[in-house]
Amino acid sequence: MFCRVLFKPARLTINPFEDIQRRPQQPKSRRELTIAELKKTIYTATGDLRLLLQVGTFTGLRLGDACTLQWGEIDLERQIIKRVLRKTASRSHKAITIGIPSLLLHELQQIPEVQRVGYLLPRFAELYQGPHGTGNVTRIIQTHFHKCGIETHVAGTGTKFHYEGKKKVYDSKPRAIVLVGFHSFRHTWVSLHAMSGTPQAVIQDAAGHSNPAMTAHYTHTSEDAARRVASALDLPQLAEAIDVKPIPSEESPEEIQKKKLHNLIDRLPFNAAQTLLDYIGKAFHQDENSELRPCNDK
Repeated sequence: MFCRVLFKPARLTINPFEDIQRRPQQPKSRRELTIAELKKTIYTATGDLRLLLQVGTFTGLRLGDACTLQWGEIDLERQIIKRVLRKTASRSHKAITIGIPSLLLHELQQIPEVQRVGYLLPRFAELYQGPHGTGNVTRIIQTHFHKCGIETHVAGTGTKFHYEGKKKVYDSKPRAIVLVGFHSFRHTWVSLHAMSGTPQAVIQDAAGHSNPAMTAHYTHTSEDAARRVASALDLPQLAEAIDVKPIPSEESPEEIQKKKLHNLIDRLPFNAAQTLLDYIGKAFHQDENSELRPCNDK
């Protein structure tokens, strides 16, 4: 737009920035949190901070929306939150709808009804909307992450300093690249929904994303999810044709033996399977609840 204005008559006839190359984009995305990290950060926090972290975890709301969430936007009976997001409020007044998981619902129900007015988190709402509010709330959250032993910055980045006598000397380090912050709860929320099979359109609407590409940016595939997807290609037809070594399983020995027995029965001819079942029936009694119990006699 700047150049289009300059191109108008009586201004410029060439683009003075034509030979300037665009810098390559290097997006710095927050990482998602593991389940162990979620448990530690939530359940070692207390008071309003704990509820704030729970709201971030179970709703995927950004920091500003979580801090300023109001009781009028929370419907405990219908177990939903309806809110016009701060980031898009200036261009769209459409409210998003987020379901309230049972864990967050339980926490909200513990708050007395007489206190269910105004802001859900009055202290954080006031702090966030005050001078330097975003930075003040962020420092509280980052300090808590550090107490939980979670590194929030990429190693070697961020402002560091040391003292030479009484003089404070800042080290020359690259600008801080944040790995973990409150926004990590949002990344985790999207990823957990994606791994649980929630349709992308539902995630996109609840997260308030304007396009699927943004939702995909937030989606992180875990190792467990990758292994589950890969198992779809464990085709028996291919396994018979090549020498396949079984992948080490995390299942218990009992579960492995049960699967082997199921596979054996599936491969037996009908008559052989019937004979095996007859033998099992003689060795065990079966009660009305279909539970097998050993016979007293051999």
